[in-house]
Amino acid sequence: MIKNKDILDWLQRVLRKETRGNVISMRDFNTYLAFAQRLRFDWLKQQMELTGRIMRSLETYQTTEVFSPDDETEYGEYSLSALGGVEKPLRCMAMYDGKYVKCDWVTQLELEERLSNSLTFPTAKHPVYVLEGGVIQLYPCPTSAKMTYIKIPEKAYLDWIVQSGRTVRYLSEGGSVNVGEGETYPNSVNNTTDAPLTREMKWSQEDTVAVANMILRNIAPSIADQGAYQFSSEESAKSERL
Repeated sequence: MIKNKDILDWLQRVLRKETRGNVISMRDFNTYLAFAQRLRFDWLKQQMELTGRIMRSLETYQTTEVFSPDDETEYGEYSLSALGGVEKPLRCMAMYDGKYVKCDWVTQLELEERLSNSLTFPTAKHPVYVLEGGVIQLYPCPTSAKMTYIKIPEKAYLDWIVQSGRTVRYLSEGGSVNVGEGETYPNSVNNTTDAPLTREMKWSQEDTVAVANMILRNIAPSIADQGAYQFSSEESAKSERL
C-alpha cells in the first residue's frame, strides 16, 4: 500500500532535482494532497455514472445503513446528514410488514403527479422516495429503511512532528502522538484526540500514483510525466520485493 509519506518522499526527491531547489512544505503538501484526492474521487464517480457500475476504487466508500424515518407526517422523513456524509445515494429499501421493498427514486414533480393519480399513488408494494436539500422523504412512511450509498471520503492528510534541526518525523495513522525532547508538534492546537491526524487514502496503487502525479503537475508541470513513471516503477519494484 502506498502511504501519504511515500508520496511526499517521492515528491521531495523529484523536486530537489530542479535547479530552483524548491521543496514542498508539509502544509502545502497536505493542501495539494486533499485537492488531488478529491479530483481523483470525482473522476472515479464520473466513470461510475457513465458506465452504470461501481468501480473497484469506489467500493471502499460504499456502505449501507439502516435508519428510522420520522413518521409524524404522511411520509417518512430523514436527514441524510445523520448518516455521516452521503456523496451519492445508490439504492433505498423500505420495510413494510416486516419485508424490505425497493423504493423508486422520483423527482418532486414526478411525486406530485403520482400523488394526484390513484393508479400511480405510492403503496407499500411500490414505494418511492424523494431527495431534496439533504433530506430523504419516503412514500408511504415505512417502519424502517436502509440506504446504500457512496460516502464522502475522509480528507487525506499526513501529520508530522518537527524535530531538532528542523527535520520532520511523519506520524502514522492510528496510535498516539508522542512528542520527544526538543521536538515540536505543530498541530497541537487543532488535535483534541491525542491521536495523529494522518488519514491514508484507501485506494489501489494506480489511484495513489494518479494522485501523486496530479500533485506534481501542479508543482512542476515540466517533469510530471517522467516523475510519475519513476514513482510507479519504484512502487512496483517494492511490491515485487515484498
